[in-house]
Amino acid sequence: MIGLTSISFRSFTRKEIVSLAKEAGLDGIEWGSDVHVPAGDQAAALEAVRLTQEAGLAVTSYGSYMKAGEKEAEETEFGRLLDSAAILNAPVIRVWAGTKSPSQAEDETRQRVRDSLSRFVEMARPYGIKVATEYHRNTLTENADSAVWLLDQVPGLYTYWQPNPEIPFQENLTELKRVRPRLLNVHVFQWTGKENVRHPLQEGMEEWKAYVSAACAETALPHDFLLEFVMNDQREQCLKDAAVLRQIVEI
Repeated sequence: MIGLTSISFRSFTRKEIVSLAKEAGLDGIEWGSDVHVPAGDQAAALEAVRLTQEAGLAVTSYGSYMKAGEKEAEETEFGRLLDSAAILNAPVIRVWAGTKSPSQAEDETRQRVRDSLSRFVEMARPYGIKVATEYHRNTLTENADSAVWLLDQVPGLYTYWQPNPEIPFQENLTELKRVRPRLLNVHVFQWTGKENVRHPLQEGMEEWKAYVSAACAETALPHDFLLEFVMNDQREQCLKDAAVLRQIVEI
């Protein structure tokens, strides 16, 4: 399935997000918890799921900014996320593996993040909802070595993946293959450099063909490929990138 992250267009209303995803020929939406469906906001979740279903689209996931191991009584906040995810019929909640890169994280930090993620997985289990980590710089899932360690430590935890624009293509491809056994969704964008310079997805088409092929090989897990942060935050660029993504996934 291919979709759109609602956070790509934070200034859009929920209705505008659904309209864009529909026009782009996408299959679903990852609703974000920061603007469009705040955790615990029942009305927002109900409207989002209604609009999504009426458009014939699916809720692919619920993208949160919950940072494991960073707060006291974080179970309360995660509980609100679960409530919203349940209303959305979201099969997975995306969370963050702390706020420190592997090179900066001490053992105590690693254990705190691990324990928090373990609690989240257990809390989500009765809902039939999976928990997956964002694959992001300045977290414990910044690279494959640390991500695999964390996934091994927390049974039932999954991960997203996205390319790191600061490392070469082949290194990104190797990292993707290493986390593939527990990979759920992939955030799709074409950035380069530490400055995260954005480009049309067309410019990375060959790279993304390889990423999609690698993600889908030797695994029974379904993957959603979700567009995120298009060049200049332009609606028209999103439509163009969606057409490229459809072509890549259908190959």
